[in-house]
Amino acid sequence: MMNDYVTPEENRFRDTCVLVHALNVASCVFGITALVALIIAYVKRDEMAGTIWAGHLTYAIRTFWLSLLFTFIGAILSVIGVGIVLLLLVALWFLIRSVVALLKAIDRRPIPDPKTFLI
Repeated sequence: MMNDYVTPEENRFRDTCVLVHALNVASCVFGITALVALIIAYVKRDEMAGTIWAGHLTYAIRTFWLSLLFTFIGAILSVIGVGIVLLLLVALWFLIRSVVALLKAIDRRPIPDPKTFLI
């Protein structure tokens, strides 16, 4: 039988990751929360090194920066119309990645490859 005991530290790490991912989901309505999530992720990532939770924070950080990059590219390409489609795809990609990560954090599951571009 598996030991179901979870340390207070692991609970705190999980709660932080759930908060970061939830703030990213909320940023689809309230944009500034993504910046708050980014700051929390950077501040807490070293503390969580060597745990599954560090991967969650790396994933959240990469999600932010990649979405910012592609939003910038989409904004530039909006001049020729293609950018609107890219902006919609980036928003959808960001939301899906954030929800998937949130569900994994809630279930105490790791992000298989935190540095992936994929979902």
